Amino acid sequence: MRDSANAILDYVNRRGRLLTALSDSLAASATCATRLDLSGFEDQVTEQETLCRQIAGLDRHAAQLRTHLGQLTSADQVSPELREALARLMEAQARLAICNRTHQLLLRRARRTAAALLRSYEHFFSGVYEDPARSASGQVA
Repeated sequence: MRDSANAILDYVNRRGRLLTALSDSLAASATCATRLDLSGFEDQVTEQETLCRQIAGLDRHAAQLRTHLGQLTSADQVSPELREALARLMEAQARLAICNRTHQLLLRRARRTAAALLRSYEHFFSGVYEDPARSASGQVA
């Protein structure tokens, strides 16, 4: 039972660190986006993809540990160290949820801004440039 408790503690700590790193990367990518640092933004997205793969890999191997964790918590056999780790994990999950929502809003706003700029450029250039073939044949745009 002690081995499974240590494995659970290791899993909780590793997952918490990965979630915290993902939150930090989301915050950094938002900073890059507001500074129009496309290279930095792309680097952060690459890091986020790597972190998500690591989290998914960790979670795939953790199904059995979650069963043991459920048994430990229902039997009130959770050590103070594990309780603290679980609290940190919940905190990291909450922070990640906030960062994720903020990042989604930033991307949505960036998409709207890009679409508005594109529409304004299309409107601006619509009467300025014309097809030279149409001009030569005497047709007016």
